[in-house]
Amino acid sequence: MIEFGRALFIRNELAFAADIATRRVLIDPPETSGDLEHLEATIREAVTFNRDRLEVVLELPPSGGIIQITLRQPLTLLVPGLYGNGITLSLDRHIPLAWQN
Repeated sequence: MIEFGRALFIRNELAFAADIATRRVLIDPPETSGDLEHLEATIREAVTFNRDRLEVVLELPPSGGIIQITLRQPLTLLVPGLYGNGITLSLDRHIPLAWQN
């Protein structure tokens, strides 16, 4: 039960960070790789659990289209014998930018 609660907490934290990034993209869409670096920093600031282990993948389409945000957070389980050494929590968001055309 404790491990499930921890995983649910971290998964919710990833969803919250992705929601913040989604809002930022919809308000001010990124156009350069520098904009993506600011977006990644925003995501990392929103996460409080193991920021250094958080994997952030941002894909900016060449023109319009869909921005993809992928967040992955490895979780080392505290109870021995559950799922080997741990699990990786993952979250994807696809933000359509077709309305800009």
